[in-house]
Amino acid sequence: INGGFIQFFTNESSEYVGIIMESLNRIGCVDVANLTKKAFTCLGIESEISVDTLKKAMSMENPQRDELLEEYGEEYYSVAGDLAESLFDFIKYNRNNIKLK
Repeated sequence: INGGFIQFFTNESSEYVGIIMESLNRIGCVDVANLTKKAFTCLGIESEISVDTLKKAMSMENPQRDELLEEYGEEYYSVAGDLAESLFDFIKYNRNNIKLK
């Protein structure tokens, strides 16, 4: 997550909030999915996380939340490393099941 969770939650990448955790788990990045879940949790969203609920949560000033997101963003780089290798391994293993539209 280039720029940390705050940037991820506030820029165009936020369109992936609905699939990011499942996607990370599917490519074997369980620790990164768990860290992402912690980041989602500190947003205080009680309903399903969507682009709209995310934008609403991030539009409210919350220094404590922002501090936690910064902390999780720093932790991300030590936990995630290079996700490209996990993604490529997933693609190689599942290449016969992947259909491009």
